[in-house]
Amino acid sequence: MASSSLIAKRYAKALMSICNGVEGAKAVLAPLSEIAQSVRSSSELKKLFKSPAFSVDDKWKVLSSLSEKMVATDDLKKFLKVLAFNRRSEVLLEVEEMFRTQVLELDQSVEALVETALLLNDSQLAQLAAILEKVVSRKVKLQQKLSPELIAGIRVNILGKTLDASFASNLELVHRELLVAQA
Repeated sequence: MASSSLIAKRYAKALMSICNGVEGAKAVLAPLSEIAQSVRSSSELKKLFKSPAFSVDDKWKVLSSLSEKMVATDDLKKFLKVLAFNRRSEVLLEVEEMFRTQVLELDQSVEALVETALLLNDSQLAQLAAILEKVVSRKVKLQQKLSPELIAGIRVNILGKTLDASFASNLELVHRELLVAQA
């Protein structure tokens, strides 16, 4: 039996093949991501898609309802129907992640998660994006997350690396140095 990652990769590739270039892929990605986020945030939906106790028709009804709510493209609706009727709805979240990666590659861009104790305004986000774009030589799409535990400063996760310039990380560093000094 093929692994779920391999199956998801094949479905993501198939979804990409029906999109018309980067703009078409972006038009599919937005509602697909919203659908995936709905599933991620609902334990009931996760159980529904993973459980063989629910019929293909039940799973398709939910996917159809979500796709209508998220204003999915016709191509995405057809894709979701194929996913459901091929009994592969359990890989939806992995398909979305892999499809997102493919869209970013096609768009020659990367995503970065920005964590701050206080939300940054649009001007600050634009400045940060410009700096990061110079560093990685690609367009950067920022996702902002409020993390009060940082106290102050910023933590950025980009291309699998974390840049931590938060007050909390500096306090942790001082704490470790004090422990070493006491030993």
